[in-house]
Amino acid sequence: MTDVRNAPLPPPTRFGCVLVGESAMVTACAEVLLERGHRVRGVVSPDPEIRTWAERAGLAATGFGPDLVAWLAAEPFDHLFSVVNLRLLPPEVLELPRGLAVNFHDGPLPRHAGRYATAWAILAGERMHGVSWHLMTDQPDRGDVLVGREVPVEAAETSGTLNLKCLAAGIDAFGELVHALERGTVRRRAQDPAGRGYHGRFDRPPGAGFLRWDRPAEQLAAAVRAADFGPHANAFGTAKALLGGEPVVVRELTPLPEPARGVCGTVLAVGSDAGSEERRDMEPEGTVTVVADGRPVRLSGLRTVRGEPLTAAELTARGVRPGSRLASPGAVLLAAAGRAEAAGLRAEPFWLRRLAGLTPADLPFRAPGRPVTATVVPVPARLPGAEGEEERRTWLLTALLAFLVRLGAAPGTDVRLRLPGPGTGHPAVDALYADWIPLRLPELGTRSQTELHAETAGLLRAARERGPFPHDLWTRCPKLRDRPCRLPIALELADDGPMELPLGSALLIRVGKDRCEWLGAEGPLAGYAAAFLNELTVVPRPAELPLGTEEVRRTVARWNETATGIPQDAGVHRLIARQARLRADAPAVVCGRQVLTYGDLDRRSSELAGRLRSRGAGPGRRVGVYLGRTPELVVALLAVLKSGAAYVPLDPLYPPARIAGMIEDAAPALLVTGPGPAPGLPLTGVELVTPQPLPPAYDEDGIGVPGDSDAYVIYTSGSTGRPKGVRITHRSLTNLVRAMAANPGFTSRDRLLAVTTVCFDIAALELFVPLATGGQVELAPAEVAADGFQLRELLERSRPTVLQATPATWRMLLEAGWSGQPLRMLCGGEALPADLAEELLRRGDGLWNLYGPTETTIWSSVTRVRPGERPLLGPPIANTRFHVLDAAQRPLPPGVPGELYIGGAGVAAGYHDRPELTAERFVQVPHVPYRLYRTGDLVRQLTDGRLEYLGRADEQLKLHGYRIEPAEIEAALRDHPAVCEAVAVLREERLVAYLVPRGTPAPAAVLRAHLAAAGLPDYLIPSAFVPLDRIPRTANGKTDRAALPAPPAPEIAAPLDADRTERVIAEIWQQVLGLDRVGLDDNFFEVGGTSLLLMRVMARLRTRALLPLSRVEMFSHPTVRSLARRLALPAAPRPTPDVPRPAPGVPRQSADAARPVATRAGLGELRRRRGR
Repeated sequence: MTDVRNAPLPPPTRFGCVLVGESAMVTACAEVLLERGHRVRGVVSPDPEIRTWAERAGLAATGFGPDLVAWLAAEPFDHLFSVVNLRLLPPEVLELPRGLAVNFHDGPLPRHAGRYATAWAILAGERMHGVSWHLMTDQPDRGDVLVGREVPVEAAETSGTLNLKCLAAGIDAFGELVHALERGTVRRRAQDPAGRGYHGRFDRPPGAGFLRWDRPAEQLAAAVRAADFGPHANAFGTAKALLGGEPVVVRELTPLPEPARGVCGTVLAVGSDAGSEERRDMEPEGTVTVVADGRPVRLSGLRTVRGEPLTAAELTARGVRPGSRLASPGAVLLAAAGRAEAAGLRAEPFWLRRLAGLTPADLPFRAPGRPVTATVVPVPARLPGAEGEEERRTWLLTALLAFLVRLGAAPGTDVRLRLPGPGTGHPAVDALYADWIPLRLPELGTRSQTELHAETAGLLRAARERGPFPHDLWTRCPKLRDRPCRLPIALELADDGPMELPLGSALLIRVGKDRCEWLGAEGPLAGYAAAFLNELTVVPRPAELPLGTEEVRRTVARWNETATGIPQDAGVHRLIARQARLRADAPAVVCGRQVLTYGDLDRRSSELAGRLRSRGAGPGRRVGVYLGRTPELVVALLAVLKSGAAYVPLDPLYPPARIAGMIEDAAPALLVTGPGPAPGLPLTGVELVTPQPLPPAYDEDGIGVPGDSDAYVIYTSGSTGRPKGVRITHRSLTNLVRAMAANPGFTSRDRLLAVTTVCFDIAALELFVPLATGGQVELAPAEVAADGFQLRELLERSRPTVLQATPATWRMLLEAGWSGQPLRMLCGGEALPADLAEELLRRGDGLWNLYGPTETTIWSSVTRVRPGERPLLGPPIANTRFHVLDAAQRPLPPGVPGELYIGGAGVAAGYHDRPELTAERFVQVPHVPYRLYRTGDLVRQLTDGRLEYLGRADEQLKLHGYRIEPAEIEAALRDHPAVCEAVAVLREERLVAYLVPRGTPAPAAVLRAHLAAAGLPDYLIPSAFVPLDRIPRTANGKTDRAALPAPPAPEIAAPLDADRTERVIAEIWQQVLGLDRVGLDDNFFEVGGTSLLLMRVMARLRTRALLPLSRVEMFSHPTVRSLARRLALPAAPRPTPDVPRPAPGVPRQSADAARPVATRAGLGELRRRRGR
């Protein structure tokens, strides 16, 4: 007879399953299933991190949505496991598995069914809790129990720590459940309805968490511990006390052993939390010892309802001092608090989603630090469609929201609208709730004021129906901890009373029924708002209204009255030829010892022009010029102009690949190059011509060259990486030369030292303006122009009267020790920083700030910089007009930032052979009869017509919902005496500042304090400061942001006395969380940690040869210091994870069900093996 006791067990049955849930326990259960060879058909979770984990593990993943049933039904599966899933699944989902639909519940059934089982258990003072895996039905937590575990409740247990123990017990019990499913030994236990206890989603303890001092100390402690969910989301609520008549959140309450002295509520002591003193970056938090019923208790972790820690000094300022008595909330206040809480609970998920998606609205380029003034904004007596008082306010609110959008605040971003609180009649209860809501700025499009008015009225009505959100939502919900809670723009519906900017706001608009008030930085915006309201009563679509007043618009038009005559045939080559007739023997071009007179220049360029014409050059053709910085370069450029062709400058110092790309794109008919070998010139098959004197076929003086034919095609960097050729006509070039000859002014007595590569369009000014006015050009050799010390020596030796250079070159001169000389200084190519301007003004005869894109012929504006003034742009040069437009190409008045569009004689013919790009950048806008070039430069026009340069539109950054203008940060950094240059960029979701220090680099903390003192909000303060010897530049001298080095790995920010273990832990945290620094007492979950990131920390701790930790231990030691202390005790007995006992009455599913693979230790080993 066979002994069945020794017979081998049948092989386990493998099954397919689906997991549904929203915590890291989903991943742990999935790993158990995968390790045991089961097929996880998919994961359903609302948490994007869970879905990402699943996809990386090769599992299908989806969220909850209308297609969920179809997604699940696409492929059969055996079992469905609902793991920390707070949704009731519909019957059609529960019918899909061929086997069982099983749910995990964090409480013993039937005693603790429903929500927040751990919190209710702690409130009840229970010493034993439990978990249950049960069948799912269409009613919550009523199905038969399959597996259970008892979980002991320690004396100091919180909801957070008990939840962790329940999760560990649940994972352990899940192993048993899986084993039973494999063997077909699942047994059910029906729940006893008589023992059922149930707490619904909106059940809460009475009194909204307010503590009463006439209650026993243990009961008060339990209330605080029940409301402590650690770093996890807490929808249950917080414990609160009345301190100084105001509500305060209590995070810890410790009963003390000594007997009570005094009546209930008497304050025995006010002190500082000894544990918080270890924090180096803030004042210790305050504590209060108070008499409860029976014994004293110590309150710590005290916070305002908005989450700010309270110090002992702040508590004393509230009147909390030894001998004082804390108010104990009475029955009426508790009832009011309970009603307010109950009224808001149903709306809390909405507010959580809404606040998590908060995107602050702001007016672009607000100038921090400007005086704040209040201005009355009169409103029209009659508002169309708004008869009653409430309708008038809503109409005005709608109009002002539209006005903010027209000023540049982005549609879809949020302003702060003040609304009344719950109005319970109890200030302590009302103080728990926000008196504002976020209101989203509308998309205007073609919508009418009537449509927008109706939308705003609907939003206000819905907000009032939902009621306000509680302040403590920000501290209870991890997803809000890194979200902005202060909005730069605030509005309120009121008629009178004092106006005060809310914390974090820079603008407050009060909307009354008969007038509005504008509290913000000085400027014209309030006046524009009044004009906007008036015009909106006539023109019903806000998007169609002009901004500003009629008088302002007339003034702006006068600033563009720059017309002067341009002779049709007066090419630059003709202006130079005229000078050659007047001063044939005068030196025109000098380079070292080589001197070319005007007569020689004219004769040789005409000879070469004739040879070029004889070889096919002429209008509509292009000729490449590949020459170094010698007089032959000027001869060749002038010859191409006379031939009627367009020259394409090719600097031999440029990389051969770049030269090849320009030649390929330009397709020149000829190439002018020197007689010797040209190793950097690619073999293209284009005919080569040398500028050396040869018997010409004939001389070409260029008299018949059309003014609208191209004079040159110059290549600039393209956003796609492909250079683009800008086509500049003879008429445009002539206009620039004549305008610059007038201002800043050139005469025959002037000598200009040319330092710019011919591939940068500003070189045309250096070469042609002096020659067209009878002056002299000296060509600085390339190696001299690139070396500050050599350039300084040449400048001091040759004594020119004019030098044009980029800010980078001027700084190079200053760093080389240039002390100044009689010199007119021209600066352009990039924004001129104020500190550089002041340095230059002390060293020369005058400084001019030049501005202009290549596409509008070198320079479009010239302005002289005066001492003590910030460098500005404008006015436009002759025959040039400036238009500041918004994103919809509507005019903007002075004071409102926008993009600069340029029209007039300097506008290029377009891009060579790039019709799509030409159409994109050279545009026709409404109400402007001529073509404009869209510069991409952000400016603000001032009341005198000049422009303040603000930055590039394509350099705008966005981080954590905030729009960031790097120019604003860079300007503030340059104001620090230890900073010479600054560039701000976004790198891997971090704002990084690159600095060229002046002397010893300033510490990061000093720079952060400087930026904060300058008025920059937190989101504009970089997280890292990287010192550089120099800012990388493009070949044209502009900042090359792409070439900035990656910021170095952040250094450990632990104090000097931190030990090795603390440093290792801090480094791991920084790597996982992407932080620049981590304090020893920063809470992992308060600086961005999540359950999934915690798993990465655990894995890295193992790889650094530290002791492995369980998740429970990690949650119990959430700071670097406490975790290091735990790891520093290797000799101490380490707790082996207890296998929780089965719950009473729940039979084990089989004798070998509790195999190690299902324990926490086994799960840790499982993860270690899977991580290899």
